[in-house]
Amino acid sequence: MNEIELKMLDLLNTHPRAYSIIMEFFTRMMIDSFVNKSVPEEFKEEMKKLGLSKDRMAMIIGGAPRCLFDVFDENEIYIEIYRTQGESFTFNIDGLVEHPNHYQKRKDCELDAIIESFKLLEIKQVSLP
Repeated sequence: MNEIELKMLDLLNTHPRAYSIIMEFFTRMMIDSFVNKSVPEEFKEEMKKLGLSKDRMAMIIGGAPRCLFDVFDENEIYIEIYRTQGESFTFNIDGLVEHPNHYQKRKDCELDAIIESFKLLEIKQVSLP
């Protein structure tokens, strides 16, 4: 695993409620992708049980952090990535004050945005009945 993947793995391990929601989302997407294919129900059930390993999930997130934006949207945590006048990228979450960091690469900005959103998702899930 590379440094980013290890960082994502740590994020998954330290936020178990958020991890559970994200796993459920990706498992649902995977099963839904079988809808128009002749995949036996037993296979779908087995895939639900197996899910994705944390290592594999860390690789997916590290490689394409924006894949989590839909998960956060479903949980009413909205990430906005935008380019500043200084030709760098920054983000805000839920329309709050612009994040103070600026990034030369959009993907680096997305990674930090999902890290912050992950923390919010964990807190939000703790507060649910």
